[in-house]
Amino acid sequence: MRPFALKSLFVLSIVTLGHALSSLTEWTEQHLTALVVANTTAQLQTAIDSFISPNVALELNGANITLAAFTAFLQAGLPNRVSANVTFNAVVEVPSNPQSPAAAGWVGIFFVTNFVYGNPPVNLTVEVASDLLLVQPVPSVAPANAGSGYDSRRLTVIQRVSTEVTTPIH
Repeated sequence: MRPFALKSLFVLSIVTLGHALSSLTEWTEQHLTALVVANTTAQLQTAIDSFISPNVALELNGANITLAAFTAFLQAGLPNRVSANVTFNAVVEVPSNPQSPAAAGWVGIFFVTNFVYGNPPVNLTVEVASDLLLVQPVPSVAPANAGSGYDSRRLTVIQRVSTEVTTPIH
């Protein structure tokens, strides 16, 4: 099974409710790392829930897919995985409102992921040429008892172009 290929163009939308937020770059890198390194179904679901809006518009390599299909694709990469990591090559952010730069905006991110699988070990490298992410508030993701410090930023649109290379490890 192959994990999600990450040579991509992302559009993210993040929501927040009025507290000191990490920058769009920090937020994106933190949540994307959690998504890549998740090694159980529960960890993966937690990473998805804290990063992606339930109503996200997803386009992967020119094809529209549902969040359920995207989640299933990511889950398919979990069995027999030995390790996973991500390296960020470049990140650019453009806030929607310069007065509140962490609340919402566009993030362009370029990264490489490496996954090692099974026996005999195989390395899957996924290079992301570009992820363009729109980050906006998504108030509907906040729990009923969430205080003003709850970070409800989420990806609302993901546009991704991906390539991957699989090589045996000798």
